[in-house]
Amino acid sequence: MGHLLGAIRTAAINAVALRHMARPDATSLGILGSGFQARVHLQAAMAVKAFERVIAYSPTPAHLKAFAEAMQRAIDLPLHVASSSEEVVRRADVLICATTSRTPVFDAAWLRPGTHVNTIGPKFAQGHEVPLEAARRAEVIVTDSLAQVDAYAETFFLKSTPERERMMELSEVVVGRQAGRLSQDGLTLFCSVGLAGTEVVVADALLSMKAEGA
Repeated sequence: MGHLLGAIRTAAINAVALRHMARPDATSLGILGSGFQARVHLQAAMAVKAFERVIAYSPTPAHLKAFAEAMQRAIDLPLHVASSSEEVVRRADVLICATTSRTPVFDAAWLRPGTHVNTIGPKFAQGHEVPLEAARRAEVIVTDSLAQVDAYAETFFLKSTPERERMMELSEVVVGRQAGRLSQDGLTLFCSVGLAGTEVVVADALLSMKAEGA
């Protein structure tokens, strides 16, 4: 149950970031990864934005096939299976990286102008799924918790860089103190660190809903 709540919590926070940081006219959603996190993040993204196209890639064909079949039923929208990560990135207005890779899963040169990227997987100095160049090129970089970024068990991949100094908290964007997007063509990046403790809020809400329905 704790694992499920944690995944839902993380996906919900990432969906909030997507809603505030993606271009209003974004219609294509790209997914790199095919595991449980990729599934819940796709569903959360579809809940906050009416994407017209979804394209996904995983280096494991069997996992990708199972993911596509399950998700097409869940989101009631055709899901295109890509032959490479490059194909996904070049076609995505919004890119969700939900992998376990400690090496970059795409080249920053593939990103289209105005793309928003959510990174859910590893973000350590010793290994990260998103290339450093993507962060360098991003006009806006946001995280759910700067305190958790600085308290990473392993060194955060942007530590001691100008990009770390530019990072903002999602809460500041949501309440309007900071802008989640500065221009139509600028890249934006959300670095998810999970915002520990929010499972308690989710659990409390679920229990309240159950009590009201009892």
